[in-house]
Amino acid sequence: MRKRMSQRGRSASVVVFLVGTLLTALTWATATDIALDSGTIARVARELHGRRVAPVDGTLGSRGAQGVFAQTVDAVPFVIAAEGHGSGTVIAVDTKTRVAFIATNHHVVTPPLLGQDGQSVVWLLFYEPLLAQEQFDGERMSKCLAEQLSSTWCQTLRRASRVGLVLGSDADRDLAVIAVAEPPARVRPIAAGTVKNVRPGDDVVVIGHPLGLLWSVTSGIVSGIRENYPVGSGQASAPRVTVVQTQAPVHPGNSGGPLLTDRGELLGIIVGSHLLPARTNAGVEAQAAAPGLNFAIAVDEVRDFVGRLSQKP
Repeated sequence: MRKRMSQRGRSASVVVFLVGTLLTALTWATATDIALDSGTIARVARELHGRRVAPVDGTLGSRGAQGVFAQTVDAVPFVIAAEGHGSGTVIAVDTKTRVAFIATNHHVVTPPLLGQDGQSVVWLLFYEPLLAQEQFDGERMSKCLAEQLSSTWCQTLRRASRVGLVLGSDADRDLAVIAVAEPPARVRPIAAGTVKNVRPGDDVVVIGHPLGLLWSVTSGIVSGIRENYPVGSGQASAPRVTVVQTQAPVHPGNSGGPLLTDRGELLGIIVGSHLLPARTNAGVEAQAAAPGLNFAIAVDEVRDFVGRLSQKP
């Protein structure tokens, strides 16, 4: 039988990663509408074309992965950058300025999209029940985002969409933080856990957008806590971090999403799978994901990264 997560030393219900100095310094950069050019709109439309939003059938009172999914789905946006996509994790929402802060991976936001004023930005889609089972049409999306059509569908899409400003990222630790002004009203931060309370065998849940399959949930157990583990740039001089190893299924697109306890607390930010040397059928050297060897950057590392980011001038 799988063990339940120890509740010793549970953190407060709201993540408090970001200090007031960061919130103040970023006020200028969090306008609700950062203008996107036609090329960026086309990029977003191509990425979402043909995809569907999965419905959420669970309730907040449900147990296990179903309950965790219903509890946290609003805090896991789909993130689109210039060349790829991934997941994000809402770690804080400032109630005074109505700015949400989202953790993800450096490799998810790199390279970023560019706002018309040259800002490094990404496009985010938050969960919206009215879009569930809706198959996105790229042409329809382009018209909606470019022309601000008044149809109910377009207004619903725009309510769920935001442009996020990339505040900072760290290639060595493969972490980044995004700020979003006026997030949808349903969005709440995910409460923070800590790896100090984690034991091998504890139940965990992963939420994200693997291979672009929007709002997917998988579950598994903690396989181990690994200190001094290399992630990110892979440079010999790069700092090593603490990660949570899990066999919960993870695929490209899950990157940047949350690894959660069975109570819905944040344990880490999914970074990917362990890679093994491989060869293609043509004999070309490549890398392949090792089944069941998946990792999340520990929430304690995320807290440290955001704290250092807040202290930058």
